[in-house]
Amino acid sequence: MNIRYISLVSVFALTTRAFWRPPCYSRLGVFRIDLIVSEGLPSQHAHTLHGAQNLDFSSSYDSLVQSKCTTCAVLEDMSAYWTPPLMFLHTNGTVEIVPQIGGMLMSVLKIKFKISY
Repeated sequence: MNIRYISLVSVFALTTRAFWRPPCYSRLGVFRIDLIVSEGLPSQHAHTLHGAQNLDFSSSYDSLVQSKCTTCAVLEDMSAYWTPPLMFLHTNGTVEIVPQIGGMLMSVLKIKFKISY
């Protein structure tokens, strides 16, 4: 390979402002699912789930791509997205999930994540 070509590509890779922003207009719900921490089992904590409609406790790439629909704007996006739900602690000690109006907008710029509701 030409060393100048590799150097040029390396310079552009360092200065690229890569951006990815998949809006998800609704949610699947709030469930005790965490495919990383407790795959196949109910999680110790809850997540708000967005994405492929057949997301469950033991979803895999193969099962997700078989989904027929998604909550996200890109209809071909059969990924699974999960975030912690926003909770409110009342003065009497009870906790409730804050109602989510709208969906999720996740922005990825380089390595930094920003999630908006």
